[in-house]
Amino acid sequence: MKIELQKLSVLILLFLTSCGALISTGNKPSNVAAPPPNQVALTYYTRGSYLLENGDVAGAEAAFKQALAADPSSTKVKAKLAEVYLRQNRVEEAYKLALEALPDFKNDPYFLMLIGGIELSKGDTESAREHLESAATIDPENDDILMLLWRVEAEAGRFDESISVLDKLASKYPDIAEIHYWLGLVKEAAGKSAESKAEFETALKMEPNNLPSMIKLGLIALRAGDNATAEKYFRRVLDLDPQNMEALQGMAAIKGSGYTGPSPGGIEELGLGIAIELMDKGKFDEALVELQRLQEKHPDNMLVIFFLGLAYESEKDFPKAIDTYESIPEESSIYPLAQFRIAAALAMMKKTDEALRRTESLLQKYPGMVDAALLLANLYTDKDQAAKAIEILEPMAKTSPDDERVLYSLGAAYYAAGRFKESMDAMRKVLEINPENAEALNFIGYSLAERGERLDEAESLILKAMKLKPDSPEIVDSLGWVYFQQGKTDKAVVLLEQAYKLEPDDPTIAEHFADACLKTGKKDMALELYRKALGLKPKPDQAKRLKEKINSISKP
Repeated sequence: MKIELQKLSVLILLFLTSCGALISTGNKPSNVAAPPPNQVALTYYTRGSYLLENGDVAGAEAAFKQALAADPSSTKVKAKLAEVYLRQNRVEEAYKLALEALPDFKNDPYFLMLIGGIELSKGDTESAREHLESAATIDPENDDILMLLWRVEAEAGRFDESISVLDKLASKYPDIAEIHYWLGLVKEAAGKSAESKAEFETALKMEPNNLPSMIKLGLIALRAGDNATAEKYFRRVLDLDPQNMEALQGMAAIKGSGYTGPSPGGIEELGLGIAIELMDKGKFDEALVELQRLQEKHPDNMLVIFFLGLAYESEKDFPKAIDTYESIPEESSIYPLAQFRIAAALAMMKKTDEALRRTESLLQKYPGMVDAALLLANLYTDKDQAAKAIEILEPMAKTSPDDERVLYSLGAAYYAAGRFKESMDAMRKVLEINPENAEALNFIGYSLAERGERLDEAESLILKAMKLKPDSPEIVDSLGWVYFQQGKTDKAVVLLEQAYKLEPDDPTIAEHFADACLKTGKKDMALELYRKALGLKPKPDQAKRLKEKINSISKP
């Protein structure tokens, strides 16, 4: 029985090269770092150590090779070069050197951790466990060793031993949610279902946005037949990570959209893990290269194609994203999700009518797709058909009264319909469920600012939203607009210009910046911005207002 370990070799590299990125103890043993006696070797060894410490792995490799050429018998140099090779994921070369150095360092816990990590990368769990247990015996308080040991014990099926190591870490570091998540994984693998669930709940309580724990709790609820609870967790995940495949699969299973898809483990088997990690880090151009490579290798795999579409979306290349999704045939289990992403991409391109047609068609085929129903409601709101949006959303809110996304969309529809009190009630209900919903905080604050009401409260709400999402152009714009309404023009100009630079294609942001420029006497810049905003296809009422402002400035 194997525990669910994510990219074990990558984690090994992370912990060994960072010397405890999560929990740092600073108790590196000195034996491996002791320099060789040969003077020439010493010079290169010292240089290699310096370069390695400063992240120049290639330079360190060259220096250690020169040191080894000067003193071929130096096991100390071999040990350091083995570490370099492990960082470069050259596992076999690292292992060969580590074995040569082992006789001189079998009592050195750091070296034992190093060779144990190499053995884990090779899949030699038993040898890795032996060396890591020896390292832990020599240095029982070394957290870097413990962080690897619990994994290797779990991988070997020694769950009680793994739990014991994690309990030790949890007692030393009671505020780290990840430790409880790991305890949940091991207890789940050990068949201790109730204890496992409790650990995931503890992790989520300590860190409310802990996605892995949310996913686990959603899957536990789904297996227990508690679809309402499962949906709550999966929706929370998708609010934070709309492209999360495990949550999408969970929602599809609940709503019967026809998509069952491969298990999460299939993602790793296809080699998608690297691409997903790059996307999580915002390196979409690199992710695209990796996904295109995978598509060449797996041309008929629809999951690879789907993620390629997501990568194009992330790069805001919506036409390519749509073309990619269109290549997924109707008989594919992932077809409904691809069609939904096409509709969403069309909406992002402001092709509202086409997005509406797509979404309505999708819901006729798959009436249980909640995400599609939400998109349709939001499109109706954008088309000034708020009554239709409310007709969709009010029943959804009764069925799922704690669904943040439904309540937020309903609040926006109420606002568009001129039902201000009901709009604010819905948004405040969102904040009761999740006080850190930045969009709801911003919505209430901006709505108050637009009405010129309770501006101090509006400022406080938007400042809180900005702490949560400091790079959101909409939130930066809202704060600038509050300052503008308060008469704090200088502060307003700075923020409104920042928002415009972040999102130059939003007509409201452009208009706000223009208003601030006009207020500070920059008439020509204001006129240019008003004309830019008018060219961005604003709604009719805003277009009329912009024309009036342009005409007013243009008069001699």
